[in-house]
Amino acid sequence: MVSVRYYGPSADFTTKTEEKLTSIKTISALVQHFETEYSVNFADYVRNNCGICVNLEYIDLNEDSEMTLSEEDEVAIIPPVSSG
Repeated sequence: MVSVRYYGPSADFTTKTEEKLTSIKTISALVQHFETEYSVNFADYVRNNCGICVNLEYIDLNEDSEMTLSEEDEVAIIPPVSSG
């Protein structure tokens, strides 16, 4: 079961801080889940604005979209960070 943690606006949008998913096997399947479960807008927000970490390591969504996820993996959706 893949654990997905949501931070910042993604937690607000999903109304969850975490969820466990059993049928997700790749990063691209996870993004597809976002599109079908929440909305195209949320999937686009994740694709274009958020960092994605798998087991505390950032991945490149374009290069690693077919990365295989295992049952113990933890994925974090990290909102954009700004400084001022």
